[in-house]
Amino acid sequence: MSKSITLDQAYGLILETLENDGRVSFVSTGNSMYPTIRDRKDTIYLAKPDRPLRKFDIIFYRRDDGKFVLHRIVGKNKDGYILCGDNQIVKEYGIRPDQVIALLKEFEKDGKRINCDSFSFRLKSRFMPEYKSLKYVYSKILEKKNNRKGNNL
Repeated sequence: MSKSITLDQAYGLILETLENDGRVSFVSTGNSMYPTIRDRKDTIYLAKPDRPLRKFDIIFYRRDDGKFVLHRIVGKNKDGYILCGDNQIVKEYGIRPDQVIALLKEFEKDGKRINCDSFSFRLKSRFMPEYKSLKYVYSKILEKKNNRKGNNL
C-alpha cells in the first residue's frame, strides 16, 4: 500500500536530497503544464540546476505564499524570471532565483522517459507559445460559435 504525503511535508527531504547531488522524483499534480505533464499520470525527475537556467527550461519553485509550482521559463527581466504553465496564458513575473528549488531534468510519460535537454524536446518547447496562442484563439472561436447557436434556440 502506498502512502501520499504533501510537498510541504516532503520539502525538507527534497532540499536535503537535492543538496547532496541527488535527484528527486514524484508524480505530478495539477493541469497547468498539460499537455507536457499530465495530472497524476506522469512522474517528474528534478535535480539541482547544474547550469544557468535558460528560456524554455521547466523549473520547480516556491511562491512567496508557499505554493509549489512547476512552470516553464518564457523570459527574464530585471525583476526575475517570467514563467507560464503550458496550459495557461497568464504569465507570472518576478520569480527570483532564490525561489527556484530544482530544474526538471526528465519526466516519464506512458512508460517512456523524456530528457528535457534533448534536442527534440527543446525544439518542441520552442513551439509551445504558438500552440497556446492557437489553442486560445480556437477556444474563442468555438465560444462565439456556441453562443450564436444558443441564441437561435
